[in-house]
Amino acid sequence: MDSDVLSVELCPDWSPSSIKARLEASLHGCRYLQAAVGYWTVTDQFLRGKIAPALRHSDAFLCTDIHLPTDIDALADLVENGAHVRLMAKDIGGFVRGVSKDHAGLLHAKMLLFRSADGPAELWIGSHNWTKRAISGINIEASVIIRLRDSSPIFREAANYLQKIKRECIEFETDKVEQYKQLQQSRAARAVKLVRLTGPDAESLVGQEVTLFASDASDVRKLNAYGSTVYLVMKDSDTSSEYTYRTKVILSGEPSNIQFLPCRHSLHDPKRQEHWLTPVQPIPKWALSQSTAGLFATLTVLESDAETEFEYPRTGAAWEAVSGESDALVLRLEAEDRADLFGNRAPIVKVPEFFGPRDMENPPPELPGSPPMRLVQVAVIAKGNEATNRGLGGAS
Repeated sequence: MDSDVLSVELCPDWSPSSIKARLEASLHGCRYLQAAVGYWTVTDQFLRGKIAPALRHSDAFLCTDIHLPTDIDALADLVENGAHVRLMAKDIGGFVRGVSKDHAGLLHAKMLLFRSADGPAELWIGSHNWTKRAISGINIEASVIIRLRDSSPIFREAANYLQKIKRECIEFETDKVEQYKQLQQSRAARAVKLVRLTGPDAESLVGQEVTLFASDASDVRKLNAYGSTVYLVMKDSDTSSEYTYRTKVILSGEPSNIQFLPCRHSLHDPKRQEHWLTPVQPIPKWALSQSTAGLFATLTVLESDAETEFEYPRTGAAWEAVSGESDALVLRLEAEDRADLFGNRAPIVKVPEFFGPRDMENPPPELPGSPPMRLVQVAVIAKGNEATNRGLGGAS
């Protein structure tokens, strides 16, 4: 056995089955804690105020899954008391039939690393979520506690693994508590990217390609996703009639090294409240400079969509579907395992989209000096074929 491993303990005994006192002792004796726990529902008071102090150190952190039954208010209280908390806020879908879709949570690890200033560390690995049922002992749970020096290979592997989990989690922000709760309660709500343009011949875009140029950092991020869906609401400049289309990003990148043929295109002028789509015509050279357009995206117009209606909540959060091909959790998979999970399908990753007044269709007049409307807005599908037929419930 590794000579730097000092002891290995199975916890708890069959009876008594609580680990509460054992956890309190480890929290009290450590310099700080690094942890990943599937679900979290306990308050600091449940463990006699010992949790937050263990998570205040600059190197301390707690990662837990955002999905229910995690208690957002309990986490907010920890953060307000100086704790460093992060959320695994991600769904993955696109699985083949037979892969369970009952639970969306991706963080199932229960790993605690209690770091000491001058003594051995404690590594807990087991089944305990931080819920009253698990900790108080009514559930049948088991964890292994390893006392070890920080020179142990197991210590280094555990610390490294926890850091990788941390990188996949987002920082808990107390001003987003209600938005986190929205993500928990409404897995069916889904954010979509939407572009509103004005121009001629708005009723006949199916089968055409439209090239958009953007310089705003938010627009660039939203458009730079090959294969993603973008809704286009096109207002006819002659009749004022509006037409909704579903499009797909087929090309994106920096425009400076691209030779563009004449095409229908839109140059984002942040001073305009309408974004103009030209007829088919050459793109002026000045428009291709990086200062004018940091990125372009070419959309192919797939179909007209007269049924879908959109909502523009004042503030909120929803799940936004993005390509899963480059997601770190997907990239961990061997080819055979990926095939078992997804077959020939592309993984679908859903991440939180937080939105506020700047993302709305019409920034409210009570907000003087509001930034101009972005080229790419955030909307939530309220009604239509997409909402009913495309399985907008959260990914498994």
